[in-house]
This record gives sequence, structure tokens and C-alpha cells, in this order.
Amino acid sequence: MTKINFTGNIDNLKEKIEQTIATYELLGNQTSINFDEWFEGWENGFPEDIENRALGNYPATGEKAWRGDASKKPRWRQWSNTNGFIKGEYWRDRSAENESIPLSGTADKIIQHIHQLEYEGGGESASRSKSKHWPPLKGQPEIKLYFRGEKRAEAETSFRIMNKTDDPKIPLSLIEKSDLKTYARKIKEQFATPNLFVWQKGKEILSYQNRWQGFDGQWWLCRNETAGRALLTKILAVADLALDTSKIRMSQATDEAAAFPVNPPDITVLGEVVRQDVERPLVEVAFWRAEIKLAKLPKPIALVERGSVVYD
Repeated sequence: MTKINFTGNIDNLKEKIEQTIATYELLGNQTSINFDEWFEGWENGFPEDIENRALGNYPATGEKAWRGDASKKPRWRQWSNTNGFIKGEYWRDRSAENESIPLSGTADKIIQHIHQLEYEGGGESASRSKSKHWPPLKGQPEIKLYFRGEKRAEAETSFRIMNKTDDPKIPLSLIEKSDLKTYARKIKEQFATPNLFVWQKGKEILSYQNRWQGFDGQWWLCRNETAGRALLTKILAVADLALDTSKIRMSQATDEAAAFPVNPPDITVLGEVVRQDVERPLVEVAFWRAEIKLAKLPKPIALVERGSVVYD
């Protein structure tokens, strides 16, 4: 183990130690693997490695060559590479344009995750059902947003973070305190700056199915599509995700007045008159607080309260 000696007064020592730690962490993120070269081989089925493959399940040549169908090869779109920390978007099958997943980490971590996606997907000869393509949501960090309005009106919604984990067994970048600070800051920017965001709830339903982004058929009651999109767009912005309009669906009752009356009639239950609550009322609820739940921690962590960042 290398030992480093520091000399100087307290302030100088603190600065030198912080610089040394930062340098160590920077170098620790570097890897000898050239990700671009690896992915070129992965994309094309490693054609240079021919020996000992003819009798296996992944031949490099022939009628059933691995990656033989060019239209279904994997695809990678890199967003950035900062000091060896890579961010980008991965398609297991480039023909499935809407089925991508964001990945981040060092080259070896991303490669490990890509291998896991391929294994769970079952390979090109296996059935390409959605259940095998989709990433698991259970256990992924979950952010919950809470809203309040007049007359005790309340609402909440949640979404998953798909490129981070608190489980060291999962081949994703481990979530850090700095990530939580970033989420808290972005929630404040989107939902409490300059004023508290108001969710206009109503009788229509906007749904969004994009499991790769952490949404498994979530839906929201809204006044109209514009109001629903306003909420969804802000949620996606917290996770640095773009809205895929092809995944949006709107639904409404043919006769809203009959389906959801403003003054529902009383009903009789066990001989007693019971007053019914209004279903899908037109109500406005303002952002109140946000928290994140990690699979390996027993309690959620507060991020934002009443428009102020509390995790800092």
C-alpha cells in the first residue's frame, strides 16, 4: 500500500487531502477497456474470433451466424464520456426503436450490464416476448411526489430510477448521496420554482407505458391532455428523460356526467343511507413534498418539503 505524507497547517492539509482523494477517485474510474472497440465487436458478433465457434450456438459465419440479421443488431448512442465515466442509451434490438435503456458507469460496468440484458433476454433464437425484454422495476430506487389541495384534497405519484441502484449485486452504478442531492435540486426546480406546481386533476386519464424509463403503465387523472402532459414532462425532467409521445394514451368516459356525477345520489347499505363521495372531482392540488425509497433501507429519505430542499 502506498503511503502519502502531508505537511503544512490545518487548512493546507485539508486542501491537499481533498485534492488527493479527488485524484484517486478520478483515476479509479478509468479502465483499460476501450468501450467503442468492444461495442463494435459486440454489435457485429465478434467476427474476428472464428476459432472454436463453428460447433457452438454462436457461429461467426454461415446461415445462422450470430448477429447475422443486420436489422436486429444492438445499438449504442453515447451521450458523454467524462474521465472514463460513460453515459448513453442502449438498444438490444435496433429494430425496436422504442425499447432502449439508459446506462451509465465505467466501461466494464456498462459491459457487465449489457451482458445481463442479453442473458435475461434469452438470445436471438429465443422468444422475444416483452417480459424478457423489459428491465425489472422492483428494487429500483423509487421517488414519490405528494400533493395537497383545498378541502383536504390529496394526491401522490411515483416513478423509478432505472440507471442507479443501492444493491451491490445489481450491475448498475451505485446510487450516492450526490445523486440524492441532484434529485432534490431538480424536484425543486421542476415543482417548486418559482411557484409550487399545481396538478389539475379531473375526469380524463393520461397513461404512459415506458418500462425502460421506469413507468409500467402509470396513469394520472387530469383535466385534459395538456394538464396531464405538464405533470408527466416535469416528472421525466427529474430523471433527465425525454417524453416519448408514442407511449401516451388518453381515455375518458363516453358520458362523463353520468359516469361521474358532480352530486352523486345517496345509496342504502344494510338499511342505512350512505352518502357517496364524488368520483374524479375537478380539483387542483399543489406540490407538497418528495421522498425517495431505496430497497436496502427500511425508511424513505425526504428530499423536498414545502418547496425547500431538505436533503443537502
